[in-house]
Amino acid sequence: NLKPGSEPREMWEKFPFALNFSIYVFNVTNADEVQNGGKPRVQQVGPFVFDEWKDKYDLEDNEDEDSVSYNMRNTFIFRPDRGLSGEEFIVMPHPLVQFIAIAVKRDKEVMINMISEGIEALFKPTTPFVRAPFMDIFFRGIDVDCSVDHFAATAICLNFHTGAVKGAVKVNETHFKFSLLGGANHTDAGRF
Repeated sequence: NLKPGSEPREMWEKFPFALNFSIYVFNVTNADEVQNGGKPRVQQVGPFVFDEWKDKYDLEDNEDEDSVSYNMRNTFIFRPDRGLSGEEFIVMPHPLVQFIAIAVKRDKEVMINMISEGIEALFKPTTPFVRAPFMDIFFRGIDVDCSVDHFAATAICLNFHTGAVKGAVKVNETHFKFSLLGGANHTDAGRF
């Protein structure tokens, strides 16, 4: 029973302990060969361990429906003392370049050449892979410099400015940080 004021309700609203959340990633060990058509070889790296705290807020009880509506927030606190340091370099397909290319190919294939120019102007990729510390890719963020004066790059950056790129956090008027999980850390996960 989750009646307001009850002990089960208090525990349900805010877990009194953290959940153990571990991440393992696949590191591409032969990125140069893959670029030349080779088959990828991967190495599992981890665990990267976090305490995951869950809390609910803006609770509304509806007695007629015997229900509770609420917003939920997940907060991840990195625990290098229980796994790897987070500074280990990971080589993986560049998540932004990959997501952009897949979305354009799926939804707006006629724009693929223009978007390719924009990706070139923004990221100046010499490889389809990113090599960065785990914490940069997953939480601290990879730099995205939207100060580039190029039409296609500006079109891509518009998605950052409007908030359409999940995982992007605005640093200033022309720069963003993109990470796979950092933008959602300690933020509203939606209404339930």
